Amino acid sequence: MNKAARKELYRELFRLGAFSIAGFAIGVWQSNFVGGLIFAMLLYLALHLQQLFRLLWWVASGPGTPVPQGRAGWAFVFDQLFRMQRTHARERERLQEQADYMRQALSSLSEAVVMTDVDGNITWCNQASGRLLGLHYPQDMGKMLSQLLDDPQFVDYFTRRNYADGLEMVSPENPAIQVVFEVTLFGKGNRMLFARDITQLNHLERLRVDFIANVSHELRTPLTVING
Repeated sequence: MNKAARKELYRELFRLGAFSIAGFAIGVWQSNFVGGLIFAMLLYLALHLQQLFRLLWWVASGPGTPVPQGRAGWAFVFDQLFRMQRTHARERERLQEQADYMRQALSSLSEAVVMTDVDGNITWCNQASGRLLGLHYPQDMGKMLSQLLDDPQFVDYFTRRNYADGLEMVSPENPAIQVVFEVTLFGKGNRMLFARDITQLNHLERLRVDFIANVSHELRTPLTVING
């Protein structure tokens, strides 16, 4: 218990003593000590019940409801709740700013980025997902990724949860584009899928293979003659 809470506890004990003395005085005046004390304690209890009902109403009102004003010892309680509410609001705002910043960064990527929950439902995707995968946010939010990209090869890759190797296949949005899928796990089973366009890379690889094959063929005859 910190110093401020201990101080408020002493004040509340002082108020309880004051009510007891007032009840005793009323009992002396009415020649009924027990009745005076009971009256004072009932009044003290009624004041606390009133503040308790205000606290229960605030809790039931849900997040974002302003903290009510308290009286006596409850003023300290409500003030601490107000400080906590303000701190949590600032923390949520800071986290939201970070989330928005990350989404803006991911949105600027040329690779498709798709986030899903533990059940594989889409929670967010960037603009490149529309060009490469035919996915759009927020229209596809909450839909199962394996149902929208229902290629058996992709469904098997996405559901087996073994993402040591990537998956190369034709883009479900454009057959002329070849993509490679990579999945990263984060959080409590959430998944982040990356899809990169490798059409040009594969084209360059084919050119390299063809070039080596042509050079080997062209050099085979002179080398045979030299060896002979």
